[in-house]
Amino acid sequence: MALGSITEGPPKLQFSEVIVATAPILLDLFKDQSVKVREANAWVLARICDHHADVLLEPNTLKNIMFHILTALKDLPKISAYCCQALEKLAVACEPAAAPQVQSPLSTYYKEILQHLEANGNRTDFQGTGVDLTLTSYVAMTTVVQSSSETTDEITYELLIPTLQKLESSLDPELSPERAAYLQDLLCGLVQVMLVKIGYKATKPLVTNIVMVVIRLFKQAEKVTENGLIALQGAVVGCGQHIDIPEVGQYIKHALESKQKDSTKLACGIISDLSGIHQEKMSEFLDDFVPCLLDILRD
Repeated sequence: MALGSITEGPPKLQFSEVIVATAPILLDLFKDQSVKVREANAWVLARICDHHADVLLEPNTLKNIMFHILTALKDLPKISAYCCQALEKLAVACEPAAAPQVQSPLSTYYKEILQHLEANGNRTDFQGTGVDLTLTSYVAMTTVVQSSSETTDEITYELLIPTLQKLESSLDPELSPERAAYLQDLLCGLVQVMLVKIGYKATKPLVTNIVMVVIRLFKQAEKVTENGLIALQGAVVGCGQHIDIPEVGQYIKHALESKQKDSTKLACGIISDLSGIHQEKMSEFLDDFVPCLLDILRD
C-alpha cells in the first residue's frame, strides 16, 4: 500500500528504478492466498500504470504484466475493478499521439484485452459488493479503443457488429427502463469511439442499420436521448457521408428544441460535422435548423 501511495511523489527516474526492481515481486503477489494482499497489489499496479506506465513497456516486462492483469481480471470483483483501471491507464499511456499508424505497445494484446473486458462486463457476481464491473469493464474497453493505433482497426471493425447487436438487444422490452438506459449509456459510448476510429470501413447498409438502431433508442425512450446522440455523433464523424440527413434531421431538431444542455450541445456538434461533410447539401435544411439555433443563442 505504501508503494502505491507514493507513486505521484518521487522523482520519475528514482521511482522507476524501484518499480523495475519490485515488479516481479508485485506480480507474484497476485497468487497470494490473502484476498487483502491481492486487492492491495492490484491497487498498487493500477497506480503505477497511472503515473509510471512507461517503465512497464519493455516488451518482456509488458508481456508478463499483461498475463497477470488479464488473469487477475477473473478474480474477486474489487481486484478485477483495479485491473480494469490498470488496463485503462496503460492504454492512455500507450496511445500513439503523433503517428497513429504506428503500432502501440498494446497492439499485440489489443484483441485479447477487449475480449477479456467484454467477458468481465458480463459478470454478475459483483452484485452487492459495492463494485460495478459492468461499468469499469466498459469504461476500460472504451478507453482502450479510443487510444488504439490504426494497426488494430481491423480488430475494432470485427468487434463493432457484436457491440451493435448488444446495443440492439438492450431494446428488449423485458428489460426495465433503468437497466436498458444504463446499458445503452455504456454501449453508445463504446460505439461512438469505434465509429470514430473505423467508420471509414463502414458500408452504406451498415450505417443505415446503425442509424435505425439509434432511432429505435429515441422511440423507446419517447425522447431524443443523450446516449443516442453520442452514438449518432460517432457515426457522423466516422462515416457521415453515408448518413441521409432527412433520416436524422427531425431528431436533431428535437434535440435542439429540448432545452437540455448536453443534448443541445451534441446536436450542435452533429450539425457542424454534417455541414463539413455534406456542405452545400445542408442548405436544404436551413429552415429546420437555423431558427432552433437562433433560439438557443437568444436563450
